[in-house]
Amino acid sequence: MKQNPNYILREVAGALVLLPVGEATRDFPGMITINPTSAYLWEKLSTDQTAESLIKALLEKYEVTDDQAKQDVEKFLHTLTLIGAVV
Repeated sequence: MKQNPNYILREVAGALVLLPVGEATRDFPGMITINPTSAYLWEKLSTDQTAESLIKALLEKYEVTDDQAKQDVEKFLHTLTLIGAVV
C-alpha cells in the first residue's frame, strides 16, 4: 500500500494534518491531525509499503517495543484505510 495522491500532509497552525484534495474531498471533507510519528509513517508510504515494513521502520527509528510498533502501525493504517488515504 502507499499514499493516495489525493491526500497531502501539511502543517496548519503548528499542527501536522492530512488533507484531502481533488476528488477525495467529496468522500472525506475534513482533515486528520497527526503526530510526528504518524507523519514519519506517512512519508514512508510515498513508496509501496507493507504493515511489516512500517513496523520495522518504527523499530529502527524509535525506541519502542515490537508490540507497541505493531499496534501503532495497525491503528494508523486502519484510520487511513477508512478515509481512503492509502491505496
